[in-house]
Amino acid sequence: MPSPLDHADKFILLDSKTEQSSMGPDKTWDEDIEFQCLLSTNSSYEGISAEQQVVLSAYTCIVEKDLPIEFQMVFKRVFDGASFRVVSDPKDSEIPNMASFQVKSFMAVRYVIPEVADD
Repeated sequence: MPSPLDHADKFILLDSKTEQSSMGPDKTWDEDIEFQCLLSTNSSYEGISAEQQVVLSAYTCIVEKDLPIEFQMVFKRVFDGASFRVVSDPKDSEIPNMASFQVKSFMAVRYVIPEVADD
């Protein structure tokens, strides 16, 4: 039986590590697990952040149920390097075990990974 993820894009979970340096904490991002994800635009909304108007697009993501992804984790799309942050709890929308497809969904927004400062 075909899976809903048969035509999904490849993504990679990013693992953040913080190390202390003479200039303070440095955060680095390492590539972790590769996975398939169906990503579709759900909606756009406006907000005020630091007194600047911001427009965010929210995405619905569908992944395999056993993918260890959690709220606030960051992942990137392989083909273009776009990165996203999980903004809902994937455990809240897991499909029951009796279903033929073992997937879960969650919401994500685009995320800009901060550049590492050069010494």
